[in-house]
Parts: sequence; structure tokens; C-alpha cells
Amino acid sequence: MRQWFEDCKKALEDVTGEFTVMVDMRKMKTLLPDSKTILEEDQKHFISKGGVGSAVIARDVITRQQQRNIAVRSGVSNSEVYIDGSQPDWGKRPWTGL
Repeated sequence: MRQWFEDCKKALEDVTGEFTVMVDMRKMKTLLPDSKTILEEDQKHFISKGGVGSAVIARDVITRQQQRNIAVRSGVSNSEVYIDGSQPDWGKRPWTGL
């Protein structure tokens, strides 16, 4: 998880201005406490670099709720939408969250 965070920071080094991201979490399982802390840190970094919104594709209700809880703590919850990635036609279904 720490390497992922470092990769994210590197990807944002030259970013200027506002931006949005889509995060595919369909392969992510429930996070351990240390990983939750790193994800929260990443979301705060996202905001500091100009991130204004994100769409999160979650694999199930548990990982979606976990992501929502982390988003509340990091301050991104008002700009995050969630996509139910558990369905084969997830790309055609409505988003929820804002």
C-alpha cells in the first residue's frame, strides 16, 4: 500500500490545476488499519494537489462503505461518487454518492 501511495504521489508531481480521478477498487479487499491510514493520507494529498472529485468503482457494499468512512475522515466525501462494480453491467448503472 505504501508503494502504491508513493506511485500516486509521483504521478501527481507535475499536475497543476484542478483534476478528477476514477479509482477501480474491484480487486481490492477489505483494508487493514495501516492501509486505511495510508489511503486517507493519499486522499489528503489528492486534495492538496488540486483534486476536486473522484469516482470509485467498489467490488461490494463492504469495500464501498469502508471507502466512504475513509473519505469522511480525509475530507473528500462530498466530492466522491460510488459505482457498484459487483454487477457485470456496472458501467451502465447509475452512480451514487454526491
